[in-house]
Amino acid sequence: MIEIIGVMCIGIGLGYLLRRFPILQEIGKAISVTIWLMLFFLGMSIGAIPGIFQHIGQLGGQATLLALAGTAGSILAASAVHRLFLKKEGKP
Repeated sequence: MIEIIGVMCIGIGLGYLLRRFPILQEIGKAISVTIWLMLFFLGMSIGAIPGIFQHIGQLGGQATLLALAGTAGSILAASAVHRLFLKKEGKP
């Protein structure tokens, strides 16, 4: 993990130093295409696992429960922050 963070920090530093070069402005498009391709191949590799489709109902239920719990927790936290820090006296 430290290697990944180190490489990312080196990339950030080089990007900052070389930001005036026009070629770096075009790299964003290539990165987007690469990410789309990686997601496509990830989906293919997951789809090739036979056990995934046998348990899709169970996995979907767990994913739904996690999504609902995360959304509810976010709403409660935002409400608490609003009440404690952002609400002025006498104003909604």
